[in-house]
Amino acid sequence: MKYANIIVDISVEKLDKTFQYSIPENLQEEIQVGVQVDIPFGNRKLTGYVMELTEDAYVAFAAQNPENYTESLELEKRIEQFEREWEQQPEYRQLRLRGDWRVNDRVKYDAENERLTQALKNSYRTSVSV
Repeated sequence: MKYANIIVDISVEKLDKTFQYSIPENLQEEIQVGVQVDIPFGNRKLTGYVMELTEDAYVAFAAQNPENYTESLELEKRIEQFEREWEQQPEYRQLRLRGDWRVNDRVKYDAENERLTQALKNSYRTSVSV
């Protein structure tokens, strides 16, 4: 079996690690290093990029190097906790809402951009004139 080590495209979390996915038989010829792929990630689908192809499963590596595996699990737990905390922040909710507008309601998105631009200009003018 072949495996792909994939880095996920999550700018918010700033994940700097790869996740390993087995490559289905029917896709083994198509999957190459550098290819963009859609992958399941938790309860959602994300875009990722193939960084490495290997025939060795991470599980086998972890069994041979338990100290690295434990550190990796601890890091994953911290990242998951950070993600849960971040998703509760008002800034995250506002970004998600704006992302939804960008995709589903371009008029509302453009109007909000204009409102924010004007607010920034007014704030700048006020600070310069003081």
